[in-house]
Amino acid sequence: MRNRNGQQGVAMITVMMIVVVLSLLMVASLNYAMQGEPPSRRDQDWNAALAAAQAGVDDYLYRLQQDDEYLQYSATNPPTPANVAFTGWHDIPGPANAGQFHYSASNLASQGIVQVVSTGRVRGVQRTVRANLRRRGFLDYLYLTDYESLDPQSGYYSDPATATSRCSEYWWQGRSTSYCVRISFVTGDTINGPLHTNDTISVNGNPRFNGKATTAYTGTMSCSASSSFTWRWYGLSGCGDRPVFQSGDPEAVPILPLPTTNTAIKVETDRTAGKTGCLYNGPTRIVLNSSGTMTVTSPFTTSSAYASCVGTNVALPTNGVIYVQNVPSAQTATCTGSQNRLGYPISGDVTDDGCRDGDVFLSGTLRGRLTIAAENNIVVVANTRYQTTGAASTDLLGLVANQFVQVYHPVNSSGNNLTDSRTGLFTNPRIHAAMLALGHSFIVQNYDEGAQLGTITVNGGIAQKWRGPVGTSGGTGYLKGYGYDTRLQYASPPYVQDITETPYRVSQWAEIQNPSGLPA
Repeated sequence: MRNRNGQQGVAMITVMMIVVVLSLLMVASLNYAMQGEPPSRRDQDWNAALAAAQAGVDDYLYRLQQDDEYLQYSATNPPTPANVAFTGWHDIPGPANAGQFHYSASNLASQGIVQVVSTGRVRGVQRTVRANLRRRGFLDYLYLTDYESLDPQSGYYSDPATATSRCSEYWWQGRSTSYCVRISFVTGDTINGPLHTNDTISVNGNPRFNGKATTAYTGTMSCSASSSFTWRWYGLSGCGDRPVFQSGDPEAVPILPLPTTNTAIKVETDRTAGKTGCLYNGPTRIVLNSSGTMTVTSPFTTSSAYASCVGTNVALPTNGVIYVQNVPSAQTATCTGSQNRLGYPISGDVTDDGCRDGDVFLSGTLRGRLTIAAENNIVVVANTRYQTTGAASTDLLGLVANQFVQVYHPVNSSGNNLTDSRTGLFTNPRIHAAMLALGHSFIVQNYDEGAQLGTITVNGGIAQKWRGPVGTSGGTGYLKGYGYDTRLQYASPPYVQDITETPYRVSQWAEIQNPSGLPA
């Protein structure tokens, strides 16, 4: 009996010790959990505050999409009805939560950007983001075309008016390929940047697309009904063509409409409205100087309001805008002989240069930010480059023509290259610019005449309504060397975005330190 009672006592002590140990473990676990709750809650609030800040960006973007003029509103110029996010904290809609946001917006008009600074807060934790909103447009691409068809005004068609009528539709809409000349990317072509066409991409061989490639064509093609290989491009050789795209490309996206006119840029030259741009009449020669000035000859520009825009070492316009319009009908002066007042075309050149057309003849080295727009054509007559290049450069040029952006290429009636004594023989042209030909093409004058003169090197972007040739396989004109200026993804030549009417989207986004002066 004594022995059994002793064993029971030992067992009782052991049980009590286990209970004590388990209790201590439970207390420790509970204490640890309680101590860890505040950091966990803060982590959750930290993440939720960023989501709240993004909700503010989304809210402003939605309002801007509904009303293009919403960018004029602010805390001091409130909309009707009022938007509490400008002056205080806006509760995030939806199920009950502790999230709120406050934002402000700045219209960086010359860059075509609306900048939104949005702060989100959740239970006292605040985080702030800055987002740049910009419209989708030609600056997003190295190469952009509306129609993958030869320009009706290229000189190929005997009846340009009929060609315009018959070829003004996309291949996927049934455009005639027996009449309209399809332009293809061929073996040896390398596109070093993003590309988009509203038409169907046509290939012949093995061209390379090293950037994102998109098309408005939504269908697919294959070699046969049983083929597992399908694609969203047209091959001249059918299954024998093997273009190199990034994975998943060409991706189908909505049509990107080109603007119809550049007159919104012209508005920035209206001196009576307090604008500071330069407005010129008729053919105008502009030489950009590396010092940050320009030399301008414009015989029909006689208005005293723009007298300071003509001459040597002229300062770039303070708003960075130049517009060259056709000579107004009120000016009756004309030209003598076959040349315009600038001496184009040179003697023997078969190119037709109008006497009173709003044409720009451009060359030189740009230091600064400038947009040159023309009512008619822009002709690059010699190398047009930036003073500094690379990601850190602040030099940026936009060329926007209502008709053509052309590369100067004078030839005689025998098809031989001519040399302009003012600029020399234009070999291996270099062009640094974002270029847009609204009505026609980026094209080489007389592209099918004369011996080949090297390679056109473009650093920027090319956008056009129709495809414009720069040479032929027979060895005329130029080869192509096009590279995208990646700064165009977030920067813009002055006011070129004013002519774009597509919806806004986020082009840049970053978290920043919380600003001062937030509402309580």
